[in-house]
Amino acid sequence: MTVVVELLKDVTKNMLVVKREEGEVEVDVHSIINNTNSLLLKDHLTGVFNRRYIDERLQVDIINNSINKGTLSLIMADIDFFRTVNDTFGHLAGDYILKGIATILESCIRSGKDWVARYGGEEFLICLPITNIDIATKIAERMREKIQDKVFEYEGQKIKLTTSFGVYSIAYDNDSSLESLISFADKNLYKAKQDGRNLVVSSD
Repeated sequence: MTVVVELLKDVTKNMLVVKREEGEVEVDVHSIINNTNSLLLKDHLTGVFNRRYIDERLQVDIINNSINKGTLSLIMADIDFFRTVNDTFGHLAGDYILKGIATILESCIRSGKDWVARYGGEEFLICLPITNIDIATKIAERMREKIQDKVFEYEGQKIKLTTSFGVYSIAYDNDSSLESLISFADKNLYKAKQDGRNLVVSSD
């Protein structure tokens, strides 16, 4: 990402002034870079962050967690029987559901501190810095309940569904890698699926 930003700076440094009939106006290079970063790091469908962001940001959060001697928690969320939604109501309805789920997940976190990303398909990852396992589990439960209680309406159709959650936390003295951290959260998610879905399974 740093390379991309530096390339943009090189490209735009000679574009600071654009001539128009009424004179010269300055182009906000920072806005260009920020908008480009947003396009590169956001999932185009749901508007939350994407896998590229996970790969870059989560490693930073793990390091910061060690420096701050805190506890970092991850939540993996997966929409139950999502294929049935696509098969029954169509893929456009499925896209609508994904956007709705992403909005609900974001409504349950701290703005500017926590973040939500689309991990792939109907699976999302939520990162909660400086958050212990008990609080993270409560947040996941709140997400689960809000999704369970939500009635999605699409072209006259009412759609209800549930989501399963896996929660995992690491203390500052844990040297887990990004991959192992995600793997542990994913294992808890798998257990939630195996135990009947629409559940939160957590561990640290």
